Formats: sequence, C-alpha cells, structure tokens
Amino acid sequence: MDQRSPLHFSSHCYSLRRSTLHRVMPTGQTRYSMAFFLDPNPDCVVECLETCCSESYPPRFPPIRSGDYMEERFKLTYGS
Repeated sequence: MDQRSPLHFSSHCYSLRRSTLHRVMPTGQTRYSMAFFLDPNPDCVVECLETCCSESYPPRFPPIRSGDYMEERFKLTYGS
C-alpha cells in the first residue's frame, strides 16, 4: 500500500497551475467556518488530470478507485 492522499493528486497539479488566492475580507461581524468533507462514489476513479501532466512531467501516482483508496486509509487507521 502506498501512502497517497487526495492532496498528493492536487499538489502535483498545483505545481503546474496556481489557483486563485482566496481572501476573506473583514466585515466587522462574527465569522463562522465549517469543514465540509465529501467522498466520491466508491467506483469513481481518481487520477491526475491530463492537463496537469505530460511526458516530461508524468503523474506521481497511478489511478485508483475511490473505494479502494478509502479501504486503504481505513485499514491504516483502524487496522485490518
């Protein structure tokens, strides 16, 4: 099992394409933040976007089904 995470896939592309800087402007009011987590369908294949790789800059990780990835993570976290 390799130690990949969704950030591994996105950080590879990030080095090629910079995202827009996100800034929150002060409003003088109390601001609340809430985490939102979303897991894709277990049969969804997660892979590097074609626009984020090339022959000289190949994907760092092979494609993986979301369900297989989650199973790997659960086994590492909670044991077999």
